[in-house]
Amino acid sequence: MIRKIEFLLSYLAMVFRLIFSSKKNRFILLNSPEHGNLGDHAISLSEIQFFKKYKLNYVELSGRFCRKFFNVIRKNIITNDIICITGGGFLGSLWKKEDLFVQEVIKSFPKNRIIIFPQTLYFENNDEYLNNFVKVYECHKNIVFLHREEQSLMCAERIFGKSENIKNILMPDMVLLYDWKAKKNHAVKDKKILFCFRSDKEAHMSIQTKKEIEEICLKSGYKVDNISTVTNYSIPFSSRKKELNKLLKKMRNASLVITDRLHGMLLSYVAGTPCIALDNVSGKVQNVWKAWLQETNFIKFSDEKNISADLIKQQLLHNCQRKASNAFDNYSKELYKLMMF
Repeated sequence: MIRKIEFLLSYLAMVFRLIFSSKKNRFILLNSPEHGNLGDHAISLSEIQFFKKYKLNYVELSGRFCRKFFNVIRKNIITNDIICITGGGFLGSLWKKEDLFVQEVIKSFPKNRIIIFPQTLYFENNDEYLNNFVKVYECHKNIVFLHREEQSLMCAERIFGKSENIKNILMPDMVLLYDWKAKKNHAVKDKKILFCFRSDKEAHMSIQTKKEIEEICLKSGYKVDNISTVTNYSIPFSSRKKELNKLLKKMRNASLVITDRLHGMLLSYVAGTPCIALDNVSGKVQNVWKAWLQETNFIKFSDEKNISADLIKQQLLHNCQRKASNAFDNYSKELYKLMMF
């Protein structure tokens, strides 16, 4: 009941801000999450901090709100509003419901500038879907499309060619632009390794491989706990920071995180906890690591078949002393320039 009231108050606040906020230099952030994926919530929190950091006039609308009240949104967005699409990994053919919503936004606001926060763009073998995707984007006159890894950027450059209407730019995942306040890790961490593995259609690893990795960890003398970056309940805007901090606390207390989730890796970086990252089906984990974190000694990417006792021991040597720090401030300034000019 309390959660329902939270959502109701959140929706009323969205309606009020959409209708009555100042229309001068206004940014409309669409599709922020209310589902249980804490990685997506970390992205949204980072986007909101970015707006606040540069004192930008913004309205944040959740994905559920957008789908229920899209006609209200249509009526209250003016041509000078800049529309922003929250970052993530849902553009392309893998998550069609989310992708088709973004296409609907692009078709509905042909005169507005649209900025797509850092995304992974991924297509399976579906030429018809890809062709329709390209057609929708190329009909728009002003899209800034930010990509969080080289593979997505190259994909966009290939499918859009030299389109003057779509500006494709490499930019870190928004979580890396957040000014996370460094917290000192415990001098003595729990003798615990956290497993944070996918169980959805992006999962790449077999159950047998997971068991083999667990055996290696247990033989190294560490307890293994399974955690997830996804809750089984919805999370309103008012609760997302608290929920995210609960997850970060678990990560800070652990000696090592092994994960095939992109934000399992990125939040390990934020927590200052050693991590072995494995890939998902779209390759985004390796590609983001390669673009932004491969020089960070406590975040290691590995093929699942190469996980060994020696690799785990090597990563465990990095614990206790590491603090997360924001080394991406120049990209934040670059993003601000892109949004303003």
